Amino acid sequence: MKKVLPLSPLTAPFFGSSPHAIQRGARGSPRRRRRLALVKATLRCKGFLDRDVRLKLPEEAKKDKAVKHALAVRAAVTSGNYVMFFRLYKTAPNLNICLMDLCVEKMRYKAVSCISRSYRPTVPVSYIAQVLGFSSTSEGNDQVSVGLEECVEWLRAHGACLTSDGNGEMQLDTKASSSSLYIPEPEDAVSHGDASLAVNDFLARTSL
Repeated sequence: MKKVLPLSPLTAPFFGSSPHAIQRGARGSPRRRRRLALVKATLRCKGFLDRDVRLKLPEEAKKDKAVKHALAVRAAVTSGNYVMFFRLYKTAPNLNICLMDLCVEKMRYKAVSCISRSYRPTVPVSYIAQVLGFSSTSEGNDQVSVGLEECVEWLRAHGACLTSDGNGEMQLDTKASSSSLYIPEPEDAVSHGDASLAVNDFLARTSL
């Protein structure tokens, strides 16, 4: 019996969730490999695509749902169109969303920075939650509430200044936030860049 490759976010986006489909794609024709390479290169937020991939991509592949979505995501990322990015995020086919997650933090920070510079004096956090993909108007009230709380937590973690209006609705103070926003360091960050090499962690795993 042939061994089937395990499902992974790097291979599943184009070939779907079937392990057998992934197996065929990994060993398949150059056309299949080029199509998979395009999806991976695009959704990894690289500033350019491999020239060979772009030039030799068949017209049939360009019409595929996953590839069209990947090209649209690349356009949104390279142009900084955060509104389009998060619209595409909600409609990602197969497991494309797993690779789009690599871009989410960058696009959210870029969006809030742009909003803080462009609007005065405040912007409703409920609106920002929708724009940044935390919640949607099509979701139920409970999900919207959870998304709003996650958005508030994210904004505060990135230095945003929040206030409340007369109705108690959370607002982003754009003028104050324009100079206070920052990207926080990961909780497990270490000076040499590899948390797995931290001294305390090493000593804890070493038997005496």
